[in-house]
Amino acid sequence: MTRKKVLKIQESEPEPIRFTLKALAEEKGVSKESLVQTVKDILVETAKEVLGDAQYIVEFDEDSSEFKIYRKKIIVEKVSNPLTEISIEDARKIDPTAELGDEAYEVIDPKIMGRRGTQVAKNLLLARLSGAIEESIYQEYSKKKGMLVTGMIKKIEFERIRREKIIYVDLGRNVIGILPQSELAPQDSKLREGDTVKAVIKDVKMKHEGVFVRTEIILSRIDKKFVEEIVKKNVSEVDQGIIKIRNIARKPGARVKILVESIDSNIDPVGTCVGVRGMRIKSMVQELGGERIDIVPYSENMQQLRMRK
Repeated sequence: MTRKKVLKIQESEPEPIRFTLKALAEEKGVSKESLVQTVKDILVETAKEVLGDAQYIVEFDEDSSEFKIYRKKIIVEKVSNPLTEISIEDARKIDPTAELGDEAYEVIDPKIMGRRGTQVAKNLLLARLSGAIEESIYQEYSKKKGMLVTGMIKKIEFERIRREKIIYVDLGRNVIGILPQSELAPQDSKLREGDTVKAVIKDVKMKHEGVFVRTEIILSRIDKKFVEEIVKKNVSEVDQGIIKIRNIARKPGARVKILVESIDSNIDPVGTCVGVRGMRIKSMVQELGGERIDIVPYSENMQQLRMRK
């Protein structure tokens, strides 16, 4: 059976590689375990790129948050590849008990990888972290399709690729949602940078740009789900499922009709949605930018809800 030995070829212990993993994980919204594995992979790739093709192993010390790099070598009689082999003569100078065929692990000082190694590692880290962060954002927000979100308008600009004005909405934790002009109601033209805006998540996509990826969160203020979520927010009975929305018809900027039904015969669905002295419907009208709202009771003989001009 082959044995494993650690050959400390350096006269002194190499300078350890430290990362503030906990703070970095919290800032980027990724798990510490995922971050540790990412750094390990990057250090292995960097070592191969800078020091040559060999088998590198990276260990992480939880207590000190330090990474150490090793290069695996086999103890042989005569060395044919110095990157993967070490002679029995040299091995026994380090450890007199070394034997032919033993696995030896050479401690790599990160400093020998120099400026090039630092740049390679930095580029890989940026790409991998970007990928990990965007994957985390995608997983989180793809589960929120159709949900109402609130954010602050970060900037408004015309985008040539989409050929329309785009509102970029800060949803928190450095997550940006995209609100295209095609998903805006006419009254939304008054929105400005710094305003707080509500919208529903219409779609979530992963976009690949070279080695980098980004999550595209498309928002909407004209989708039927936007109206539904606004009603749920203002009418607790709808949110609880006591009153059901059977259909919605909307002419953005003008009016919206909402077809409602109560599962409790003691509850008037229209009156409940309108609220005492019309307080609930007034709040909904305000959130929809002044659109007229008609609450219509559902009946079995109604085939569809039509919007009159």
